[in-house]
Amino acid sequence: MNKETRRMINKPAIEFVSEFSAVYFHTITLHLGSFVEDGFLKALYDKSPSRTTDNNQLLIERFGDAANPANFNSQAQATNIQPAILSLIYSIALYTASRA
Repeated sequence: MNKETRRMINKPAIEFVSEFSAVYFHTITLHLGSFVEDGFLKALYDKSPSRTTDNNQLLIERFGDAANPANFNSQAQATNIQPAILSLIYSIALYTASRA
């Protein structure tokens, strides 16, 4: 299949994405902004000594059991990134994409 034929087969998909990309990216931006506005990221990275909530628990409360950093141990070892950070990135990406 040559490049020109592939374009013709995917033409409806390309037209759909072209038409709704601005709406999609606007919606993604709103959802990403909500993590700042509602204080979730501040709470997650708050270094206050009076803070008693565990970061892992915050992730689980916000995104469910799938966000448990323990689920990201093998990826964390392979990428040398902490499991909580991987969980946060994955969970925010999945959350925003599923709502857009």
